[in-house]
Amino acid sequence: IFQGNKKKRNYFEGWYFKVVTSDHQKSFAFIPGISLTKNGQEDHAFIQLLEGESGAVDVVEFGIDQFYWDSGKFDVYIGDNHFSSEGMTIDLPYRDGRLTASITFEQHVPWPSTFLSPGIMGPFGWLTFLECNHGVINLDSKLSGSMRINGVKIDYTNGRGYIEKDWGNSFPSRWIWMQSNHFSQSETSFTFSLATVPMIGFSFTGLIAGLWYQDRLYKFATYNGSTADVQVRDSDTVDIELKRGQYRLELKAARNKGGTLKAPTIAGMDRRIMESLDARIHIKLWKGNDLIFDDIGSMGGLEIVNQTISEKPA
Repeated sequence: IFQGNKKKRNYFEGWYFKVVTSDHQKSFAFIPGISLTKNGQEDHAFIQLLEGESGAVDVVEFGIDQFYWDSGKFDVYIGDNHFSSEGMTIDLPYRDGRLTASITFEQHVPWPSTFLSPGIMGPFGWLTFLECNHGVINLDSKLSGSMRINGVKIDYTNGRGYIEKDWGNSFPSRWIWMQSNHFSQSETSFTFSLATVPMIGFSFTGLIAGLWYQDRLYKFATYNGSTADVQVRDSDTVDIELKRGQYRLELKAARNKGGTLKAPTIAGMDRRIMESLDARIHIKLWKGNDLIFDDIGSMGGLEIVNQTISEKPA
């Protein structure tokens, strides 16, 4: 649900819709959102498009009066474009032509939510003063429908989709984010976020990760005592080890190409970050000495922002 209103200042809110065809050949990310600046002069709504194969990015801006929402459910309109947890309808200029789409999200796998742990941020979700809040709407969904780019049809029926969102004053100063729901073992999904979180005069590293496998969510997060050892090999490659009790999760993620997206700061949408939709994420999950999951996620989203390259051993 839209958390803000058009009267807020120094505020952003955006959603992230990722869709991949059943043959893993065509992937897109659509990022609808709103940016409200301090003086209001640069207020606008927007839709960013990231095409996975080429890394091409398009940004379409709208007047703030073209942003509408339903206060009782997740239902957002930007111009003639509609977004909800059930899918999206798109009609946008694209590469000197037109992109239209009507794609439905079905058979959702939501992140579990309780009163004490309202979403992926757990109890931190109750802290309304945080710089940036994060939510997962659908870990995994089955798709139906299609897209047309300059008249050429792309069929998304039986593809997979993912939806998340962010809102607040600004993105963090540093973070790593990755996501895939394309593994050899079907109905498996993974999401990961590690970021510097400022809080009342100090900061800490916030971790949120979840592996959905065989109808079970394996959670690693700051709020459940998990730890992370991060080795950033270069701007496109990272190795991470997560630990929580008897569980250990090993990650090796790498990408080939990406596109430059706009990201929010306290001043507006004036930051530039690199994101890919072609990352490979190798995951191993251990319980004690028992290996319970070993698979590679493809068509993965990956962002490595403002991270220090780890020193390589001599």
